[in-house]
Parts: sequence; structure tokens; C-alpha cells
Amino acid sequence: MFNTKKLAVKIICTIVYLAFVYMMYITNCECIYLKFLGIQCPGCGMTRAWVSVINRNVVDAFSFNPMFWSVPMLYMFILADGHIFKNNYVNYSILALICIGFIILFLFRLLNPVSNL
Repeated sequence: MFNTKKLAVKIICTIVYLAFVYMMYITNCECIYLKFLGIQCPGCGMTRAWVSVINRNVVDAFSFNPMFWSVPMLYMFILADGHIFKNNYVNYSILALICIGFIILFLFRLLNPVSNL
């Protein structure tokens, strides 16, 4: 299921990415999408949502970004090269539902802009 050489590279990339996200979080850096276009991207609030989850406050996590729950599933897709389950129909159905969720979130945010995060 997991290719160990690829898995090691993916985990190293994950650590580098998390270090980058942490640096962006502690410096209170704004989302580039929000800063230049004035519209929240589907990922806006994701870091704050996960900080809330770590602090055991799931209600706040949903208020920051209701798609925060999809991150572990997407990460498993990356680690397993898109084959979490043996049935490809199940794999692609879950991935499609997550994509639809992000599209709905984006459209909701377009129609209901928030002046401050």
C-alpha cells in the first residue's frame, strides 16, 4: 500500500510544510488570496480551525473553516497515492465529496463576505 521511499519524501515535505504554516501563523500573516482579491479562499481559517481542534474546541473549528475535518482524509490520500480503500469507486467518491464541500464553502463565502476574520 505504501511505497517507503515515496513515503519518506512525503513525510519530510509534510514537516517542511507544517514548519512553514507555523511560521505564517506566529507572524500573523494574511492569506494572499484574501489580501489581493478581498475574498476568502476555501482554506481561509484552516490553521485557526486546527489550533482550535488541538485545544479541544471543535465548535470554534467549524466556525473558522467547516472543512477542517477533510485534512486528515486528504493527507491519507496523498500518503497512499490515492488508494486508501481497495475499491476505487469508494476512493474517488470520498474525494469527490470533499471537493464538492470545498466548492460549496467557496461559493458560500463569495455570497456572504466577512469584513474581518
